Amino acid sequence: MNPTTDPTNTEEMILMTDNGSTDAPKFTVTSSRAGYAHTEISGTYTGKATAADVEKAFFGHFGGCDARAWDGHFSCVRYDD
Repeated sequence: MNPTTDPTNTEEMILMTDNGSTDAPKFTVTSSRAGYAHTEISGTYTGKATAADVEKAFFGHFGGCDARAWDGHFSCVRYDD
């Protein structure tokens, strides 16, 4: 899935996962920090979410690591190249 906005900007971004389910988690990015060839992303979510949902929503073509979802919060590192 491609987000409609760049999660590396400092504005809040809301992203719905596209899994065909009406109870899909809704992610809100509250913090992102660009590093060398990666972006650290964190925020909150509503609904039920797992680390696999975070991976599906935020890992692009290059993948990522450390996807986590807990108690309405999520974080991950997305590789940018």
